[in-house]
Amino acid sequence: MPYPRGNAPVLINRLAGWKYAVLLLSLVLLTLSALPTLFGESPRIAITAKAPVSASALKTLLGEMEVTAIKASGNQANIVLANANDALPTQKALKAALPGATVVLDQQSKAPIWLQELGMRPIHLGLDLRGGVQFILAVDTQAALDAQLSSARDDISEMMDVASVQLSGQALVIHPRHGSSLSQLQQLLTRQYPKWQQRLDGDAIRLSLSDQEQQSQVQLAMDQTLGIMRSRISELGITEAAVMRDGKERIRIEIPGVQDPTAARNIIGATASLEFRQAFTGPGAGRVPVNGEQGQPLWLSRKPVLTGSHIINARSGVDDMGRPQVSIAVDSQGAAQIGDFSRQHVGDAMATLFTEYQKSAEGNTVKTSRVINVATIQSALPASFRITGIGSQQQAQQLSLLLRAGSLTAPVTIIAQSTLGPSLGSENIHNGLMALSLGLGTCLLFVALWYRRFGWVANLALVANLFMLLGLMALVPGSVLTLPGIAGLVLTVGMAVDTNVLIFERVKELLREGKSLGQSIHLGYDNAFRTILDANLTTLITAIILYGLGRGPVQGFAISLGLGLLTSMLTGILGTRAIINPIWGRDNRKGVKI
Repeated sequence: MPYPRGNAPVLINRLAGWKYAVLLLSLVLLTLSALPTLFGESPRIAITAKAPVSASALKTLLGEMEVTAIKASGNQANIVLANANDALPTQKALKAALPGATVVLDQQSKAPIWLQELGMRPIHLGLDLRGGVQFILAVDTQAALDAQLSSARDDISEMMDVASVQLSGQALVIHPRHGSSLSQLQQLLTRQYPKWQQRLDGDAIRLSLSDQEQQSQVQLAMDQTLGIMRSRISELGITEAAVMRDGKERIRIEIPGVQDPTAARNIIGATASLEFRQAFTGPGAGRVPVNGEQGQPLWLSRKPVLTGSHIINARSGVDDMGRPQVSIAVDSQGAAQIGDFSRQHVGDAMATLFTEYQKSAEGNTVKTSRVINVATIQSALPASFRITGIGSQQQAQQLSLLLRAGSLTAPVTIIAQSTLGPSLGSENIHNGLMALSLGLGTCLLFVALWYRRFGWVANLALVANLFMLLGLMALVPGSVLTLPGIAGLVLTVGMAVDTNVLIFERVKELLREGKSLGQSIHLGYDNAFRTILDANLTTLITAIILYGLGRGPVQGFAISLGLGLLTSMLTGILGTRAIINPIWGRDNRKGVKI
């Protein structure tokens, strides 16, 4: 007989079907995502050669090097190494044996093929767990500001009717020609440089960057440096390096799995740029003196015809005489610039100016410029051309790498370097997992003994929480597991237990008050939910702050803690209730002990 409207009993301890579906789907998906992390990784070298390669030929090249597998198909091959210490020497040897080949160092998952085909990948391990090398770079942003001033000085000298433009500290002092209108010059400067500050200095105008524009230029220099450093690391054939900002004017680079930092240091710490300028045999207005290829004095135009920022590709090679050269391709804007200039200056000389920035013994940035090539323009230059006059093939290779990766406007200096061996990383993993196992085992034992039947349900949720957390970390882009991150896992285990303690203690209180088991479960979960939500929300806010303000390992701790809060809420509240509801949720007995 149906109940009258408004008198139907309230059904307690019922979960909607979609909640079961969401819980089951999340558990299966995140568990599958966590499995590759448990299998681990092996160092792998991926090769893309210019000609077909065979597994037997690669085996011969490697000699007695211990490998797990070699697979070759056409001009591509993969080599899985047994020892992480052999990765960098093997990569170097293959680059030397296969000229022009792309040899990339990364990691190969040990998980079954079917898991890899599902797109499941292991969690990226941080430097303290895998081993590797770390660089701290100082970025000289003042040089970028100086470059802005020098560029403005050259443009004003050439484009405006002025008597002189002098650099005075962090400002330009502009003297108009005799009889020229000072107010008209001010208006012209305002239109051309709206974000610069002007003030009268006698009969001259003092032009300087505003504070806001200086901050903007510093930010642009840092962003450019970060992008170029990522490109340079990629050019080295390393795919898992982390390049991040570390403070206002510093950059931290972490390269896991690399034990010999020499090659990386030579490229990362290099600050070089290439410019093409018109060359003259004598001094004149708008010209600067530079030493030529043989040490002879040359005068180059102050303003470059083309800078390295327009270079989109650069490859080293040799010319018909066997001398080293670099073939360069420029973008459409660069092609238009050098094409127009060369078309109008056929028969004139153009020099290739190579500039390096280095730190002196006093810690000052020293700029060294040298001409590596002077050529007479025979015809309009296309978008692709060559430069010669380079000292050696090795210098040509390094120059082409730097040009492909980009030229820095702000010099960088390596101020700290540290190397962590793979054995120490393995020890950190072992110690971290031992701490996690001890903490997890103690919690499982306590909960099982104290809460008996409900305790076993909580233990299932605790184990599921750990798998789901590892799976979620593997899915989140940019997530890295560090040693403090393992500490976050241990803390998450404790907080997940705390969630169930709050619920089960509340259920016990309600049973002592005379409520039935079903009512106690229903009210216990509902009453404890707000307390659990408040506690986890405040901790989540702390994790977000740690991630935003922290660096490196601190961020790793914040990620594992924050994601762990989400998974513990899901398993501790929804997961345990999904099991308890159908088994004990409809028990109307009173005085039952749990």
